[in-house]
Amino acid sequence: GSMTPNTPMSPGRFRNFLASPTVSRVRTSAQQRVIRPVRSVLVKQRSTAATLVRNTRQKLAERKERRRLRRLARLREPVPSWWIVIPADHPYKVAWDVLTMLWSLLGAYRTHIRIRDRVFDQSPLIMLTEIWFTLDIMLNFVTEHKTRSGDVIKDGKTVWARYLTTWFLIDALSLIPWERIYVRPIVEKIKRRNFFQKTFFRSRAVVRVSRVL
Repeated sequence: GSMTPNTPMSPGRFRNFLASPTVSRVRTSAQQRVIRPVRSVLVKQRSTAATLVRNTRQKLAERKERRRLRRLARLREPVPSWWIVIPADHPYKVAWDVLTMLWSLLGAYRTHIRIRDRVFDQSPLIMLTEIWFTLDIMLNFVTEHKTRSGDVIKDGKTVWARYLTTWFLIDALSLIPWERIYVRPIVEKIKRRNFFQKTFFRSRAVVRVSRVL
């Protein structure tokens, strides 16, 4: 039975030796000392990699959402055009609008006086009025527009479309000298009549008014 150190071990006894409790305890202890730390490191690295991937995906999703929101914001609020240079609430713009309104009232009164006095010659005041309103039309194409709800329109195409479909026709028609085109020919025709023609037409007018009354 006894074995000397130099005696070779048979395969059967070597298997029994590996299956012995002592060798099992040594093997388990070696696994706990070597394999467990390696496994914990691998688990930690795997967790770190998963967290990194998850954070990267979240950041990419947030960046995509920000781009989408910026795109929607540009669609809802177009970028201001470079040629829209006059703010809607600028003090000079407000003063210009007030002066334009006063000038319109003065022009209407002046037109009434010209028709009453039958004077249709061009005057410096009329030329200044036409220049003023022409300049006002040009400024409306480079000025911000404010809606009734208080929103300010800064997009050039929208400003032009809004002005061309609202006040442009009225402003353009105000530049036409209607009294010189329609009233002046009638007045000159009346002036060319002699005394009997004037009396005849006035009498006919009086008869018509009398019949109506």
